[in-house]
Amino acid sequence: MATTYGFEFIRNTAMVDANPRSYTLKTGESFKRGDLVTIDANGNITKANDTTKDNVVGVMATSISSAKAGETGPVYDEPGNIYRVSYTGADVTANTVGIGLKSSRLVDTAVVDGPLAVHAIDTNKKTMDVSIVKRLFN
Repeated sequence: MATTYGFEFIRNTAMVDANPRSYTLKTGESFKRGDLVTIDANGNITKANDTTKDNVVGVMATSISSAKAGETGPVYDEPGNIYRVSYTGADVTANTVGIGLKSSRLVDTAVVDGPLAVHAIDTNKKTMDVSIVKRLFN
């Protein structure tokens, strides 16, 4: 089984520039490149988790240890971005919509009503190419 470093940016389906934008990070939280992120009640970026069903912003483009108050970090947030990520659970098919998360870095195919759509799957490596369909900014 191959393991990804989280959500790895692959391409943008509309051929749009995928340069990440800066967002204010949740104070004290550490992020790794490839973390799927959402926004908290205070408007700060925080890691998505197994209960995240919508309002995903994007994927962290770099690692940041213990964010300081007001610190910003780059997030891939373009609609149409495709990411490769490892998964756990039963194999699914391309075009499956509503796949959820095991963590901010791993997909769980058993979780339904999640924020992701599957574009391609490699069952030998246990990786899939996904896009965010329940985004904060559509």
